[in-house]
Amino acid sequence: MTKRACLLALLLCGSSSLLAQTAPQSQPFLMNVDYARFRSTANAGYVELYYSFFCGLLAYQAEGATLKGGVALRTDLIDAATGKAVVNERVVLPVVIEDTTMASWRSMPILRQAGHLVPFGNYRLHIVAYDSLNPARRDSLTMPLEVKAASIRPAISDLELCSLIRAAANQNQQYFKNGHEVVPYPSLVFGAFAPVIYVYAELYDVDTSKVYGVDYEIVGADGAIAKKVSRQRRYRTANTIEIGTLNAVALAPGKYSLRMSVRDLPSGAPAQVQKDFSVYQPPAAGATPAPVATSLAIGIETLTDKEVEEEFQKAKYLADKTEIYFFGQLKTAAAKKDFLKEFWGRQESGVAGERPRLRTDYLRRVDVATERYSNYTRRGWRTDRGRVFILYGKPDEVERHPSEGVIKPYEIWYYYQVENGVQFVFVDKNGFGDYELVHSTKRGEFSDEGWERFLQ
Repeated sequence: MTKRACLLALLLCGSSSLLAQTAPQSQPFLMNVDYARFRSTANAGYVELYYSFFCGLLAYQAEGATLKGGVALRTDLIDAATGKAVVNERVVLPVVIEDTTMASWRSMPILRQAGHLVPFGNYRLHIVAYDSLNPARRDSLTMPLEVKAASIRPAISDLELCSLIRAAANQNQQYFKNGHEVVPYPSLVFGAFAPVIYVYAELYDVDTSKVYGVDYEIVGADGAIAKKVSRQRRYRTANTIEIGTLNAVALAPGKYSLRMSVRDLPSGAPAQVQKDFSVYQPPAAGATPAPVATSLAIGIETLTDKEVEEEFQKAKYLADKTEIYFFGQLKTAAAKKDFLKEFWGRQESGVAGERPRLRTDYLRRVDVATERYSNYTRRGWRTDRGRVFILYGKPDEVERHPSEGVIKPYEIWYYYQVENGVQFVFVDKNGFGDYELVHSTKRGEFSDEGWERFLQ
């Protein structure tokens, strides 16, 4: 199968005379990242990484009639056993804006796809991206990543959720893959502005003499199936592809998983993979905001413009990147207050099956974190310990280790009622009281079994 090792999409818009522009400092620099693992050789897999950024969140310099900016991107894939990098990539993605008369240019994405042949093993993926003209504006991601051979037949690659899939004959076309143009969608946020979920997967070791049942299921955070599409397929080749589409417009806002199952009929055990995604449905223009509790509405309505901005900054630990981006696009204080009311209304009623979070309780934890964990460089609620305290509350037990010889200070927080018991490890790497999270056993948090190396 032909796969391009590195594909780069740069956004080039039309033409206009403009002054230099910089991204509003109230809007954070955001990076979206996704990946999919495919079969390659007997000892290695092929890992595709997908990145996206928004044009409107960059700083630009005027050069004649155009604006020029860029994204600096660092990608490291570290072998968890040896500590050595199997991927060590440094690139700059130039962005040229020649026409800002289009109202939507700021929300247009900058896309990048890169592929790497990776030996089987356990890895730590670390990605840092920043505005090339303003390096202080940056975003990062660290997560574990396993590459291994499939043990089930037929085997299925990871799902790649895309913004578009269509037949293509030109192998030099961007995002060409197995006879199709497969355009990645790293934000994984669908809804009214991205109504169709395009699904791409590769199947391996298919029995061409059998008929298979293929099921696509959209599963909510509460485990309920929100949508299901089934069909029967007979494949012509042992290694093939499966492409599907699903409509996201009717889905309620929240977090979901797309689960694909392939089973030989009538009673074969299914091979199954899934991918998490979100749905965001912005309110229609002129729509009446959803009702919220009177006390909540009054509390937000009395905030000053500055206090509204500050409160959403503090609430970002609960927000997804799409909510953060849309809040940054709002121009008036009234619109921001309405957004904040709806945001807290969803949080207090329980988002996508998650437990409700009261605004007053959350902000009280922010105040406590500010008092307890502030240091010379950051206010307490912005620190790693502050974030964990705000999201999960006071730990059931704290194991404190002050500096001992060459060993740096560290703390281990234990939560016995979260996921049947989890822990968070923080290390004061620089000796200034800013304890960084280096490992956690909580699902979705940063995990690094070799965290003890940070103590030296």
